[in-house]
Amino acid sequence: MQLRLAIIFILVLFIIGCGNLLEKQKKDAASAIEALQKGDFETATQASETVLKNNKDNAYANLVHAIAGYKSTLSKLYTGISKMERLTDLSIISILKETETGLKFVADDLEKASKPKIELELCMACWQHDWNHNGRIDSNDEKLFQIELDEQGKELPANDPRRKPTFHFDEGDVMWARAFVSFQRAAINIILAYDWKALMDLFEKSLPAELKLSLTAPERIAESRKQILEGIKYAQQARMMYLKESDDDREWIPNPHQKNHPLPLPVDDELYETWQGILQDVQNLTEGKEGLSVAEIAQLGDHQWKTPPKGFINIGKMLEKPKDIVISLDTLEQTILSQSRQNEEVEAIETVLKELFGDYYVPEMKSSPILKKFLRMKAEIQRQEEPLGRKMRYLLWLN
Repeated sequence: MQLRLAIIFILVLFIIGCGNLLEKQKKDAASAIEALQKGDFETATQASETVLKNNKDNAYANLVHAIAGYKSTLSKLYTGISKMERLTDLSIISILKETETGLKFVADDLEKASKPKIELELCMACWQHDWNHNGRIDSNDEKLFQIELDEQGKELPANDPRRKPTFHFDEGDVMWARAFVSFQRAAINIILAYDWKALMDLFEKSLPAELKLSLTAPERIAESRKQILEGIKYAQQARMMYLKESDDDREWIPNPHQKNHPLPLPVDDELYETWQGILQDVQNLTEGKEGLSVAEIAQLGDHQWKTPPKGFINIGKMLEKPKDIVISLDTLEQTILSQSRQNEEVEAIETVLKELFGDYYVPEMKSSPILKKFLRMKAEIQRQEEPLGRKMRYLLWLN
């Protein structure tokens, strides 16, 4: 009994100590927090870096640095793309490399900011900033983060205070951000793993018989796989943190029992169950435990097949054992020409899939339920069940 009481006493002291430490860190980073709340990102960056020089583990300084760094990274991406003279400009590769590097620093900052009881109030719609880089703050800049519609989908009046809410961010939101950044880094690394010059050349020269995207950085595919799985883990942790929340204060992402959330999108138990299910589905796809049914993919479009193509796409193997992507443009052209003949069309598409995916295209595999979920959602939305359509948007927002 005495040992148990001693352990409880030590745990209480530890929790109190952590709380006091976090309050001190918040006080030390007060100038950085204030600058961020005002939308002064440059000052926020400088102030947070000053704090981090003295204490690299200051959670609040790391959080401010992460948010300001994310803004800076995306601004550089926007500026770089806007300066491109044409879509075939290979400078996009160096731009994406710089973006991925910037996101890595953001991810590192968020990891250090992920502490229990951390909280931060921000009104993003109050930020006065030239988001579209046209040299002035216009109406598009002012409306970028505003909540424009109410729960019924009607536009809010221009002077309605609900347009500019102040969110109360907490530990769950930091974990959500870690998932958000992980998935973005994964997508960029997949792009950077290949040499896109052959594709760019298609716009400059006559069409070749074959298009080849050479795998030049297989380590980026491995990193992408790791980031996808990490993103899933962070999203699962964020979901659990949200469900455990007992407060109800201007939530960024509410749980089914919280009502005080400025984003006017419906949240219920079904949404959270679907969120968990999709995260598990994506994890199983990434690990190669399940595959995407080609027949179900075919039915996602407007054309409904009587006899759709068969087989499965093994996403897990694509990430585990990447290789060059080779597309026979002649075969693809023949497939398009055969669309008027149903049987030949199916055979031609299966031939294209074999050529395109190689041993990633398999005849038998456990089918992922993720496509059935999307098909169900699509059907319900087509029946004009508006609440589900809005839940779908929230589900995408949940990662």
